[in-house]
Amino acid sequence: MEDQKIKIQNPTDGKIVDAIHVDIKESSELSNKITLKDGTILDIKLVISRVARVPDQWDIDGNPFYIVKHSNIITVLNSPDNLRKG
Repeated sequence: MEDQKIKIQNPTDGKIVDAIHVDIKESSELSNKITLKDGTILDIKLVISRVARVPDQWDIDGNPFYIVKHSNIITVLNSPDNLRKG
């Protein structure tokens, strides 16, 4: 399959860059459960929608530079009665 060239916004500087779409082969999309000091328990999940590699750019360790579009899904699993409405 030929690389699909796309334009995508670089989150580090906001500039539009040429990139190559990279299909996601597998994803486990695990969530993080955290307990806040106020007693609230949150479930936070990062959902990846698109991955793109920027050609001829690398991170400080020499790895290819990727831009990942994602959404954060936050669910309140439990909260103390004094913070709840109604």
